[in-house]
Amino acid sequence: MLIHYIENSFIIDIKSTTFRGALEELLECCPLGRNQKRSLLVKKLMEQENTVSSFLGQGIALPHLKVPLRKSYLFALGRVRTPLKDPSVHSSEKIRLIVLLLASSKIDNYLATLSSFAKIMQTIHLPEDASSLSLEDFKEQVVKGCRLLPAKRTRKNRTFN
Repeated sequence: MLIHYIENSFIIDIKSTTFRGALEELLECCPLGRNQKRSLLVKKLMEQENTVSSFLGQGIALPHLKVPLRKSYLFALGRVRTPLKDPSVHSSEKIRLIVLLLASSKIDNYLATLSSFAKIMQTIHLPEDASSLSLEDFKEQVVKGCRLLPAKRTRKNRTFN
C-alpha cells in the first residue's frame, strides 16, 4: 500500500533554485547506504531527466531511480516555493512539488509501481496556495490527498509466452 510510504516519507522545502540542487537536497534527507555516493545518484537522475522529463503536469515532477536499499521504496517530497531556474530541465518553471522515488534494486515491478504512483500524484489536488502552508500542514495535505483516493482492486497482470 503506497499510502504507508507517503505517510513515512521525508517532506522538505526546497531551497535550491535548480533542479539538480533540489535533487541534492532530497537525497540529503534519504537514509542511504555508506557506499552510495549521492553525487553519483544525482548524476544518474540528471542523465535520466535529460533523456525523458519526469514532469507529470499539474506542477509535479517524479524523478526515480533503482538503488540498493533495505526497504522496497523510499520517497522524499520537496515543495518548490520559487520557480526553478534550470534550462536543462523541461518545464522546470512549473514544478511545485518534486517527488523522488528510490526503489530497491531487488524490486521487479518497479515500473508498475512508478506508473501507479504517477497516477495517484496526478489525481491529488494540492491547493494553489500550498506554498503559504507550514511544512507540517503541507505534509498533512499530501497525506490526506492520498488517503482520499478510492482504492481500486486491480487484476494481477498475466504474462504469457
